[in-house]
Amino acid sequence: MAGEQEQSASDKAAPGSVPDPLIGKVLNEKFRILGFVASGGMGKIYRAEQQPLERVVAVKVLNPLFTLNSNDEGARQRFFLEASILARLQHPNIVTVFDYGRIEGGEVDSFFMVMEYLPGETLEARIASRGCLSVIETYEIV
Repeated sequence: MAGEQEQSASDKAAPGSVPDPLIGKVLNEKFRILGFVASGGMGKIYRAEQQPLERVVAVKVLNPLFTLNSNDEGARQRFFLEASILARLQHPNIVTVFDYGRIEGGEVDSFFMVMEYLPGETLEARIASRGCLSVIETYEIV
């Protein structure tokens, strides 16, 4: 996933902040969370390594506000239905979804999706570093 500056596993938190409970954890016994990439309205994106393939992937963890009713069977079924549909989509302009599941216990109780990792910069970072985009740059992005 295109993202902002990443947080390394050895640098779990900025001074005075709370460490992210997912950094260093292994989800579904095969996805080790390496660092934070970005956050948005639906949740957080992490860079992870798929073991034992050593493939770098992106893990989207839904915001706990969206999973407060994670014990609600209907919410669970809707998430898994949507994730299974996304995993079957194949198009050059859509990231590939490799896996999905639920994080249970500990400090985090949420759903997650594992996708291909696309390194790069966000549109916000590009505009901040270069200023206004040219018509050609805008066209290429759109």
